[in-house]
Amino acid sequence: MGSGPEPSALCIHPTIPGAFWVGDTRCVRLFQPNLSHESIAWSGDGNFGLWSVVAGSMMMQPSFADGQTDKARFNGIYGIAAISHYELLISDFNNCRIRWLNRDQVTTIAGDGKAENRDGKGTAAGLDNPRNICFLRKQQTGSNAITTAFDALYITTWRQIRRLALSTGTGPGPAPCPPVRRCLQIVLYASAYLFLFCLFCCWIAGAVTTLALSLESVEPWALASTGCGMLIGSCRLSRRVFAANPESGAATWIAGTGRAGREDGDAFSEAQFEFVSSIAVNDSEQSILVTDRNNNAVRQICLWSDLFAKS
Repeated sequence: MGSGPEPSALCIHPTIPGAFWVGDTRCVRLFQPNLSHESIAWSGDGNFGLWSVVAGSMMMQPSFADGQTDKARFNGIYGIAAISHYELLISDFNNCRIRWLNRDQVTTIAGDGKAENRDGKGTAAGLDNPRNICFLRKQQTGSNAITTAFDALYITTWRQIRRLALSTGTGPGPAPCPPVRRCLQIVLYASAYLFLFCLFCCWIAGAVTTLALSLESVEPWALASTGCGMLIGSCRLSRRVFAANPESGAATWIAGTGRAGREDGDAFSEAQFEFVSSIAVNDSEQSILVTDRNNNAVRQICLWSDLFAKS
């Protein structure tokens, strides 16, 4: 598929089947398949669909700028996490920041541009080249439904996993209305508040803190969450995959021998990887898919059931 220059981040669209966002050095683009094959753009190798730039520019040099999406500038997009069909959080690797894309605006919500890991609030915190990002996914008690918790974003940086606390705020509330019948007043207030919340809702970045993993010498890169709220990450240095509890930091290796290679086999004792650059979780099959970048391969790893949501 013609995905453009050096794609380094991928995020599935939450509402459009088959659609996804791709990030590269300069911009975020959206791919939308056209299943009817009418009024479409040819992607280059037999796949029908339309590519569109949603933030940044493919023509401008990598740099940093917030503002309108066509004026915003990036320098190495290594992670994308979707909040909704029009809201994304983006890890800007070389700018050492987390950016928020909301409709036609890009804003920095965390990181001060310095390549150092330093706890703090929002843009006062230091993020040493943020890589992959993800939200926690949790199974509801007594149900098979899996929901995404948007109260915190997990970020892989140089030899650390960071946690960015998030909350929502709104703009001005609805203006008071003159006395009317109580039921009509409630309806008017509720409708106006809902409209203004959707229109003015913003993400407020809280504290950036470090998740202390129980494993030593970990350089985390890829990151994802299973349906039971466990983090699954990759270590670039050891060429292995680990599972971590986001509350306690307790972590264990779950795949890879630590030797470079492309061997399949038992996940822990035989499998070999080169560079696991991204991870996708399939709870229903109790497995994960990983991109083994230097082997130019997508690999499936079947793991034990305790890591996944209960079906």
